[in-house]
Amino acid sequence: QALRSACADGAVADDAHHRFLGGGGGGYAADASADPCDLFHRHLAGDELYLDETSISKVVPTTLVAMMIGNLVTALVFYGLGKAKNTASVIGCIPASVVAGFLTCIGYKVIKLAVLITTGYSFKQKYIKNLGLDYWHQNDPWLPLTLAMVYGLALYAFKHMHIISTDKLILAFIFGPLILFFIMVAATGTSMEYLRETDWFLTQARDGAGCTQNCAFVFVNFWQTLQTVYGAFGSNLVAWGAVPRCIPIFIMGAVMTSLDNMLKLTSSEKALGIDLNYNHEMKLGGKATMISSFLAGSPAYGQTKFNVINLSIAGTSESSLPTLLLGGICLLVFLSGAAGNIINIMPRFLLGGLCVFAGVGFLYENLWEGRKKMNRASFAIVWIIFLVNFIWEF
Repeated sequence: QALRSACADGAVADDAHHRFLGGGGGGYAADASADPCDLFHRHLAGDELYLDETSISKVVPTTLVAMMIGNLVTALVFYGLGKAKNTASVIGCIPASVVAGFLTCIGYKVIKLAVLITTGYSFKQKYIKNLGLDYWHQNDPWLPLTLAMVYGLALYAFKHMHIISTDKLILAFIFGPLILFFIMVAATGTSMEYLRETDWFLTQARDGAGCTQNCAFVFVNFWQTLQTVYGAFGSNLVAWGAVPRCIPIFIMGAVMTSLDNMLKLTSSEKALGIDLNYNHEMKLGGKATMISSFLAGSPAYGQTKFNVINLSIAGTSESSLPTLLLGGICLLVFLSGAAGNIINIMPRFLLGGLCVFAGVGFLYENLWEGRKKMNRASFAIVWIIFLVNFIWEF
């Protein structure tokens, strides 16, 4: 829109400089003399990208098709490892200290997610200064982050002390602050629009229904994504020539995801104190990922942080009821398209606080309590893995 306005005002120079995704440099891909006002301007991965309207219409369908193919490759690798019964031999080569270090990386990533949710900024060195920004309203970035940290740490502390059962504790910590928050909102007469404008809630930039910024998430029919991707097969909306270029990414992604899956299995086994059939889990993940790929979904395998939370609520790893219950709830939310409506009533600090709760346990139990269970060399390896990951990502 900015480019269009500039073009309408004659403000775009003929020698305007353009950078292409991954290519750098100036000029146009096909015609260096092309009129920049005939092209749209998009930002992607930190680079400036100029696409004509035809190309823009192909971006989403082509991306979804590439995701489906990549997930199919991942599914085949998952299932192949399990079928060949090689999972255990691969996992057996992973020392306990490396598994513990991997758990600290999970915890750190979840804490980073809490920072991103509450402040809108990634936890990186170049964004740290933004925590001190002074907004025109009172909800500066440090405020929801502080609330999330207090909330998450308090929830973990109460859980760690086993004062009350975990299921009652988590329900109380979700609904208690939520009810109190909306009582205060009602008492002050503050509107939801104002709360979204002042960053108390997660919002989207445009909802497609007239709102252009600080928009609430809207109802989405579950078949919309499928309609987009499968409808593109019968049209000219998939840039098939771009798909072969993704083959190295498909292979690398499948290998990395498979390694992550196996690490998640070992860390879940350690965190839950149970014995897992690795080959069965890999084959099961392969089947689930294959189904997910046809639904334009993501790779499907267990996540340690969710397994730990699930165990703390259910109190047992023997029953399949928690899994069935969670699957049923997720299916209902998916079919109803109500995910956005649920997010609309969850303040940033509450979502971020739940992430803090999920992540802090991995850090505390491995970076502090781990000293009681490991020798000095193994404990040092845990800290080295954590610090390398921290410095690399920060």
